[in-house]
Amino acid sequence: MSQQVKETYKVAPSLVFFLVTSAQVGVGILGFERILAKVAGYDGWIGVIAGGAMVNISIFIMYKLLKEGRGNLVYIHQTLFGKWIGNGLNIVLALHFWNSAYTVLRTYIEVIQVWMFPSLPSWFPALFFLFLAYYIISSGFQVITGICYFGVILPFWLFMTLVYPLEYAHFDNLLPMFTHSVKELWEATISMSLSYIGYETLLIYYPFIQKPEKSHKYAQFGALFTTFLYLVVCLVSFAFFSEKQLLASVWPHLTMTKVVEFTFLQRFEYVQISFWLLVVMPNIVLFFWAASRIVRDVAKIHQRFPLIGMLLLFFVYVYYVDDRAEIDIVNTFNGRFGFYFIYVYIPFLYVVQKIVKKVRSGNQ
Repeated sequence: MSQQVKETYKVAPSLVFFLVTSAQVGVGILGFERILAKVAGYDGWIGVIAGGAMVNISIFIMYKLLKEGRGNLVYIHQTLFGKWIGNGLNIVLALHFWNSAYTVLRTYIEVIQVWMFPSLPSWFPALFFLFLAYYIISSGFQVITGICYFGVILPFWLFMTLVYPLEYAHFDNLLPMFTHSVKELWEATISMSLSYIGYETLLIYYPFIQKPEKSHKYAQFGALFTTFLYLVVCLVSFAFFSEKQLLASVWPHLTMTKVVEFTFLQRFEYVQISFWLLVVMPNIVLFFWAASRIVRDVAKIHQRFPLIGMLLLFFVYVYYVDDRAEIDIVNTFNGRFGFYFIYVYIPFLYVVQKIVKKVRSGNQ
């Protein structure tokens, strides 16, 4: 039997645009340019477009998978692989979403520490964000969707500040083009996986969409919009920095904002980092909601209990793991896992679903 969600808990198909976009735009956009330049030089913008195209193809496969499965990925796993193996895969997916939340929030806390409050202990902002996340998630999925909506609309003006660095831009930095190998461009595409992941939460909140098949086009538009944002930021950064400068900058997007000046404000990057909470919070609540929802469906318990457990585990982890090298390892692992999960496992699962459905229909 497919998973049923009350109609009053569902959201309009058009809001999937904001769910997809807000899940993809987070802390990754603050520093992805340096990673691209490291693996593919200033041809890295090709990786942004190629990665975006892969996202659109992946969303198409996800909708096919979910439509055939008549539920979310938890139900599909249980249907295809049985209770034990299916739920084992579901727990792995819940850990992925929890780890994604950790990657986003811990990186944002690090940005606050480096740029604003160097002596601030990590656990203090983590405690505030976790309380806020619990309040939002416990209010229901419609509230989470509202946070995602405002997480796209309200901070969008921050991207308009990219006009200021154009005064110092040299777009001839991008020349000559296409000087890197296919292997290097592929590595650039893979490196974008950490920045683009997040939209796979669609696999969990699909039953919460009214007439979900009508939301497909909005999900595709959301992914295209994200790709456009990343491409603009990438090109402006490549034109603003020399390649050596870019490789030495951990967060190029924030570094560029130093040129933004107002008579009444000396450090504009403080405003940007503070406003970036509106960008990061949808990431955090979507990931925690998806992780706790999976455990709720597997264990048949109220979602509040796994949510509290995950938030407490997060706080303990942040308190005891505060090493830059360890955080980098977690970030890299999360990006790699997300890449193979989305672009290898999901297509594989769709093929398995088609085979199982054909076999079962033939045996009837």
